[in-house]
Amino acid sequence: DGGSPILDYTVTCIGPNTVMVTGTVSPLVVSPLTNTQLYSCSITARNANGSGTASATTNVTPQSGALLALSSVVSRKVHTTVGPLDIPIDRNPIITGPVTVEPRVGVSGHTIVFQFNNTVTGTGMVVTSAGNATATFVSNSNEVLVTLTNVLDNSRATITLTNVPSANGSAGGSVSIGFLVGDVSNSRSVNASDIAAIKAHLNQIPNTATARFDLNASGTVNATDVSAAKARAGIVLP
Repeated sequence: DGGSPILDYTVTCIGPNTVMVTGTVSPLVVSPLTNTQLYSCSITARNANGSGTASATTNVTPQSGALLALSSVVSRKVHTTVGPLDIPIDRNPIITGPVTVEPRVGVSGHTIVFQFNNTVTGTGMVVTSAGNATATFVSNSNEVLVTLTNVLDNSRATITLTNVPSANGSAGGSVSIGFLVGDVSNSRSVNASDIAAIKAHLNQIPNTATARFDLNASGTVNATDVSAAKARAGIVLP
């Protein structure tokens, strides 16, 4: 927020009609929208200095009484003084080959967030190929948080979520992810490019676009992050 507290957020959805909704807390309900029609939505934040740059757009198609479906999966960490920052995860469940890499340190484990199109109303089941997984279901939310503990660095995990209920049916999903501290370029290896990229963001406060560079989630990209990457230079995700 640049030192000035955020006053409110504005969501803008453009489609057959344009709808703008402003509020101070999540969730913001965007209405009225036309069912089965495509909308492109973005969000801006405003403080005493004005409104910030709009987020990347997300395309959505509202459906009346839509069945529960998995919308996206992210890896989430709480960065000190900044708050939670997400890294989007490719939803293709791949055992070997290219996967999205979480390059941040998992001191207290890793939180993988399954995001659905409707509110989750109960518990489901989670199976993972790495570590000990526990599932925490967020009440009155469209998110399911899966916490992975005892995950080794330079490893892969496939996480499968099943039988997640809502008022409109149940759903699940599967995702594969790699864990390699320092791989900020998502190349599945740590190299000179990663180290240079972290150095280019030194002393910056991370945001949704630069969360990868704050390896230890301290709230600032610093020399400790550079050292962590250097210590793993040459490591390739198996």
